Amino acid sequence: MFDLMTIGFMALLIIMIAIFFISRQKGKQYALVEATIERIDESESKKEGSDSVRTLYAPVYGYEIDGKHHMARGSETDDPSKYSLGDKKTIAYSISSPDKVILYSKGKKSKNTGEFLIIAGIGIILLGLALRLLL
Repeated sequence: MFDLMTIGFMALLIIMIAIFFISRQKGKQYALVEATIERIDESESKKEGSDSVRTLYAPVYGYEIDGKHHMARGSETDDPSKYSLGDKKTIAYSISSPDKVILYSKGKKSKNTGEFLIIAGIGIILLGLALRLLL
């Protein structure tokens, strides 16, 4: 079984990793804007060593920020029905660099690794304290 010093070290390590992840997120501030699919790029992909070619489709979104038009390319798919010209999508753009975007889904919760690791670290500390009281 782990001794208390090992448990404490593990908790401290997890919390330090959490602080690292949180500090990386501090400078990345995003704002939401509605974008419209203005065109759909088409490309062909061929696997090495294979004769088969598949067609890939990627939406190109247009959006306005402070009166300036920006464009961003979305993810490729081999299903052309996934995107249609004129479809609208909420995107998150970087306030410091509006050409950097993230597709945004309201139903999905963001994965905040830093917060999860802090909670895990605190949990390990509490577990260590509980074991100390029991032993």
